[in-house]
Amino acid sequence: MPKAGIGGIQDWQPGCPACCDQSAAKVCGLAFIISFEGMSIVVRSIVMLSAICCLCFSVGCSDAEPGFGGVQGTVTVDSQPAPVGTRVKFRHIDDQSSFFAIVGESGMYSYEPPVEAPLKTGEYQVGVEPVASTTTVDGTGLAVESAAAGKRKSYGKYSDPSESGLTIALTEGHANLDIDVATN
Repeated sequence: MPKAGIGGIQDWQPGCPACCDQSAAKVCGLAFIISFEGMSIVVRSIVMLSAICCLCFSVGCSDAEPGFGGVQGTVTVDSQPAPVGTRVKFRHIDDQSSFFAIVGESGMYSYEPPVEAPLKTGEYQVGVEPVASTTTVDGTGLAVESAAAGKRKSYGKYSDPSESGLTIALTEGHANLDIDVATN
């Protein structure tokens, strides 16, 4: 099957992407076969440098604004580790966008935003919401959420980020915020 390349049409064999006098450069998922036959060393260098630059720029392109690196900490309720499943809610002061982290073992939580969806840096209000429901999966695979019997429904002012008095400035590094919720 003929394959176009710099320097003319080359005979390309399936399974043989780089024949004797050819070099293959993979750019943006497309393979370009470059024939060096009849090219001076200067032209070869320019072609290879151009291919490398194209590859580097296509890999590094991103329109996303840099966001913060992550946040972590420990939540205690009346000096005891918060129950697994407790939610730590972060709400941006300017645009009210929010995200939350789930408390795990020993009251610890951690959140790293995905690279594809960085979150805005800035000042965040913080709230802590107790485990208010449990989710079970029935025999058909349907997830059913029900109120957690006998569990606290609110930590009072701490459950509302605008009332808790808890804030943190999230910048491009990692931030640590330990929270002690006093219910007494």
